[in-house]
Amino acid sequence: MLLTYPRTLIKLMHILLLITSTAIFAKDQYPVKLKLERIDKSTVSALLHHSNTPEIITYNWQKAHEKFHSGSLIDKIATYDLNDDGIDEILLYLSGQSLCGRGGCHLVVFQYNDKTHRFEYLTARSSSDDILILRTMTDGRHNIAVRLMDGITHTKDKKYTVFHWENGNLHRTNQKLIIQRLDNHCDENIPRLF
Repeated sequence: MLLTYPRTLIKLMHILLLITSTAIFAKDQYPVKLKLERIDKSTVSALLHHSNTPEIITYNWQKAHEKFHSGSLIDKIATYDLNDDGIDEILLYLSGQSLCGRGGCHLVVFQYNDKTHRFEYLTARSSSDDILILRTMTDGRHNIAVRLMDGITHTKDKKYTVFHWENGNLHRTNQKLIIQRLDNHCDENIPRLF
């Protein structure tokens, strides 16, 4: 009887170790498919106006909301720690009439600034809402892959196009990926923006 207690304890510790290591390594599974969730107009407005976003992006977004019904414009958001510093960046996706073109719709990335204590504009790209975060990094940030979309016909490429970082900007490469199916990454909570 004395021998079975230590064996049971060792087995239990082994199971706990396996569960813990699975939880730790589950976050390291790449690529990660972002789950972009709808966000209200007032929050998008506050983010665009208080983050040094280029005026052309803010102006086009405002004009689109003034001209078209809100139902035809879709603003989505996701967060992910692109530079592994422990603070999630914000990825804002703006789509709808007059916001999308042949290159797709707008993906705007914001990064937290320790000096100003707020999120600030980092870069913007034409995109779709089908975005992968890759394990590979350039310029200290995880590269991304996007299923590019024609923003007029709303048709998406079958393959993902890889984007690398350079001096805080995303640059399109010629590299393509085919990914079968991935579950969406779900943010536990969207951080306070301001």
